[in-house]
Amino acid sequence: MFPVFWQDIWSLSASFCNDWQETKSLKISTNSAKTNEICINFSNSSDKDLTINVGYPDWEETTDEFKNKACKVEWDIWNFGQYMTDYSKSITIPARSTIIEKSHIKFPAWFEGMVHWCLTYYIKNSQKTNPENMLNIVVRKTNFIDILVWWKYKREISLLKFDKSWFFWTNKKIQTNINKTNWKLQLNIHLSNSWDVDETLNATWSISNLFWFNKTFSLKSKKIKSNSEQLISIEVWNLPFYKWSFNINLILTSEPEIIFNKSNLPENLKSKITIKEFTKITIIPYSLIWRIILILWLFFIFKKTNIKKTLDLIKKHIKI
Repeated sequence: MFPVFWQDIWSLSASFCNDWQETKSLKISTNSAKTNEICINFSNSSDKDLTINVGYPDWEETTDEFKNKACKVEWDIWNFGQYMTDYSKSITIPARSTIIEKSHIKFPAWFEGMVHWCLTYYIKNSQKTNPENMLNIVVRKTNFIDILVWWKYKREISLLKFDKSWFFWTNKKIQTNINKTNWKLQLNIHLSNSWDVDETLNATWSISNLFWFNKTFSLKSKKIKSNSEQLISIEVWNLPFYKWSFNINLILTSEPEIIFNKSNLPENLKSKITIKEFTKITIIPYSLIWRIILILWLFFIFKKTNIKKTLDLIKKHIKI
C-alpha cells in the first residue's frame, strides 16, 4: 500500500493558462532575449491543503520503439531549465481550490532551436530513499512544454552623445570638464550595451600635445551589464603648467562574457569590438594669460625704448 502522501498526488492536476486558453501541454513560438510568461492552473480536489514542489527539468524521447516523452531527474536543468527566472518553488494549494501560478523564462540572444522540457510537481517532503540502492524515489506528475525559439541577434556596444556641448569640444562622445581650482581634467564617456549578455570593457586614453607631452591611462576589466548604460569617468592630473591644446585618443575594446561553449558561435558574437574616438581640448589658465600680457607689455616697452634711443643717436649725428 502506498503512503498517504503518495496518494495525495492523484488529487492534484495542472494545466497551462497562457492566453486564457487552458491546455494540458504548452507550445510557444518566441524570440530569443524576450521574457516569456508561463501561466499554470494548479487544482486540488482533496479535502485538505496540499503543499507541492514545482520544477522544470528537461525531457527526452525514450530509446525504445515507442519514442515516448520522458522527464529527466529534477536537478537536470542545465540545457534549458537554467533560463527560468524562478526555477523551483513550493506552493500550497488550498483544499478543493484552484490557484494560478506564473513563472518566466528568457533565452539568451544567441539561442535558437526547439526546446523541450517538463513541468513537474510532487508532494513536498515525499521523497524517500530506497535502502537497497540509495536512489531517491519521487512520485510526481508532469505536463510537457515545447518552445520554438527564433534567434533575434542584436549585439551593439556604442558610445552615446552628450546632450550639452561646449565650444571647445570637437567630439560629443567624449565629454571634457576642467576643474579651474586645481586644473584637473575629467574625461567622461557614456557607454551603451544593448544586448542581454554582460560585456567586459578595457579602455586606453592617450593625451598628448605638440611639446612632447604624452600620457596614457588605462581602465581594465570594467563590466558593462546587459541592456544597460553606464557613465565612465577618468581624471587626469599633472598636466604641464602651460596647458594649452591637447589631443585625446580613446581606444575601447569590449568582449562578451559568454559562460557556455563558444566553439559553435558565429564569430561576430564572440569576437572583440573595438571603438576608436578622437577629440581635442584647449586649456588656457589665467596665470598663463597674465604672463603673456606681461611679456607683450615688456616687449612693447623694450621696443619703444630702443626706438627712442635710435632716434636720439640719429639726431646727435646730424648735429655733428
